[in-house]
Amino acid sequence: MDEFLQPLSSSGISVPDNIDFVFSFFIALISATIISYSYKLTHSGYSFSPNFIVSIILTAGIISLIMIIIGSNIARAFALVGAMSIVRFRNPVKETRDLVYIFAAIASGMAAGTGFFSMSILFAVLFLLTSLIFNYFSHKLSENMIYIISVNCNNEIRKNFEESLKKYSQKYLFLSLTSYKEDNGNGEYTYEVELKNKKSLAEIKESAANLNIQSLKVIFGQSDVGS
Repeated sequence: MDEFLQPLSSSGISVPDNIDFVFSFFIALISATIISYSYKLTHSGYSFSPNFIVSIILTAGIISLIMIIIGSNIARAFALVGAMSIVRFRNPVKETRDLVYIFAAIASGMAAGTGFFSMSILFAVLFLLTSLIFNYFSHKLSENMIYIISVNCNNEIRKNFEESLKKYSQKYLFLSLTSYKEDNGNGEYTYEVELKNKKSLAEIKESAANLNIQSLKVIFGQSDVGS
């Protein structure tokens, strides 16, 4: 193998050592494993994919090799850009959060591939801690129990329903009126409601039933109340 590489070294082209590549590759994999572990810890919902975890880890390893190959050679960098421009990715990213983890894996792979081994590991650890902190605060924010509630009734019943909202919520905001009928005054009234406690939603539903409101829809929302 050395005799094949001799012409390259004599021509001034730097050839990375295999040991350097193996070490960089494993550092990239370790960093990406820490990043993917933070993804697993902070993921919520039903769309969790083990294949995505594997993809994050392997992406970092691939990027480390690319950075070693490019080195400080501008021609190789432009050649890589040309090669990557041919590739077309058809799979849409489900969440912007997934894209963040992909970029994190790329960053750790770039650090490992350029010899910043401790920085690659340190970045992964800091990324893990930051993800856990933001995940904790996001759960705290979701405990505000903000809901979007829509009812189909006439204007007189609506006024009584709003009295119930005052009683069982911290505050509420009228959002819209749709499907209004002038003949009987019926329409679909939509509110954003911040509940007092976990029992408040059941109490609002019970109050709506007592007011003979036939249609009540509830979805979870983000707060604009009081803003």
